[in-house]
Amino acid sequence: RFRAIDTFIDALRRADILKRSKTPQYLRTLHEFVTDLPYYEMEPANEVVSQAEIKMGDQYFRTNFCLANKGQIYLIFSMQCGVIQIDMPPGGAYDATQLDPRTGTQLDLGQVDGGKQSVAISGHEQVLLLERQDDLKT
Repeated sequence: RFRAIDTFIDALRRADILKRSKTPQYLRTLHEFVTDLPYYEMEPANEVVSQAEIKMGDQYFRTNFCLANKGQIYLIFSMQCGVIQIDMPPGGAYDATQLDPRTGTQLDLGQVDGGKQSVAISGHEQVLLLERQDDLKT
């Protein structure tokens, strides 16, 4: 199914210059996590998450980014972490999972109700996945 990515990662593993690099590990973690998601149904949805802006020079830059199938699944990458505010449709409940993209470690954060919510994640450059519970999917 994803033979091209597997082949690419295997080639990276064999390349002398990358033998000590963490890049293949990070790509494998990304591949394993994302291929279990309906990413092909998701679209950019940065407007539903807090920006968590940082100032660089005289400009501000967003550090939270979201892909979503609104009302069903939200995949948020946060450079800064901390408290992320997300605006989902009211009603329903979502399973919350934090992923460390460097190690592949997943942490179950419990459930989050729909509507405007705040979810705290720790670390640096982490991923937050919110999936609507199966019995509530439409």
